[in-house]
Amino acid sequence: MAIASFQPWDLAIGAAISTGLLLLCRPQIPTDQGQTTPPLYRRALHFPLFIAAVWLDILIDTWRVVLMVLSFQPPRQPDFVEIAIDERSETGSAIDGFVNTVSPGSYLVEIDQKRGIILFHVVDADDPQSVREAYQRKYQQRQRSVFP
Repeated sequence: MAIASFQPWDLAIGAAISTGLLLLCRPQIPTDQGQTTPPLYRRALHFPLFIAAVWLDILIDTWRVVLMVLSFQPPRQPDFVEIAIDERSETGSAIDGFVNTVSPGSYLVEIDQKRGIILFHVVDADDPQSVREAYQRKYQQRQRSVFP
């Protein structure tokens, strides 16, 4: 809902109506089949840590790309890297693609559910296996508890 002011009373009413609509409509929202989703309270607790980690990745990768652009540390081998979807849900795959694209140095090319891969183009894919491991580690440590 959009509100016209930031008065505490208006914010409280907006939060109450939004929460009520969320609880009312939640059973009707389709979920990924075969996936176990953590409880909402646990996802909400882990969300700030997830966002902080994404911002940290953006800062670090921005610095790396700046060094590449200024030729202080040229990329060794830009290439495509396939990441296994494994236990990621469709939502988790989409969030993973977005998170790794918003951070400079890689972008989502395709999510292929049939083959079970997420395809990224990475500016420095000299060692594709280490890129896969890094993406999998980010998913396991940061994203899985919020967007499985």
